Amino acid sequence: MWAVGQTEDPGQLTLIEHWNGKAWRQVTSPNPGSNKLNDVSPSWAVGSYNSSGTKTLVLRRVGNSWAWVTSPNPETNLNELQGVVQISPDNAWAAG
Repeated sequence: MWAVGQTEDPGQLTLIEHWNGKAWRQVTSPNPGSNKLNDVSPSWAVGSYNSSGTKTLVLRRVGNSWAWVTSPNPETNLNELQGVVQISPDNAWAAG
């Protein structure tokens, strides 16, 4: 099971934790700017980051780590993904 969010100190960094059946463990994740993660599926996490405006943030789990995946930003200043549903490991849908 996975949980996502952001830290507030020393700044807004992505926060991903994994439940192994006994305890939660924080997992290292990419931080492209001032970040916020809103939702997670088994292999995908979505939210936003701030870099000359708010941009969509998509992370994909690869083995035991998470990698930043480029994603569309249709607006100039405000883009954010709120949810993700995974159909299969290579088929996921995000909305914002």
